[in-house]
Amino acid sequence: MKPNYYQLYSDMFDEKIISNLKKDLSFLKKENVSNLDIINFDQEINLHSKSHNFENQKLRSYDENTITKVLSYQKEYALTDYQTSLHFKISRNTLRKWRNYYNR
Repeated sequence: MKPNYYQLYSDMFDEKIISNLKKDLSFLKKENVSNLDIINFDQEINLHSKSHNFENQKLRSYDENTITKVLSYQKEYALTDYQTSLHFKISRNTLRKWRNYYNR
């Protein structure tokens, strides 16, 4: 069961946690919102300070669709594991494991 991201972020806007940003939340109403969309949106509104980003990374989960998008992004732009890990804030070992698993 996926969380209702629209309700979560709209409550945050209502409570003025995100006061300076007026974002369109309509894409969160879609039935199939990918984890990558949520992660990107979360980074855009900068909910977490930089000190919490590392701890927050431990709590992220990725579905198969998101993993394939990350791997295809890496392949499309010919990025190394290091460059991709910096961009998506994923460990290099995780990227290597995903690539070995999904490129069978």
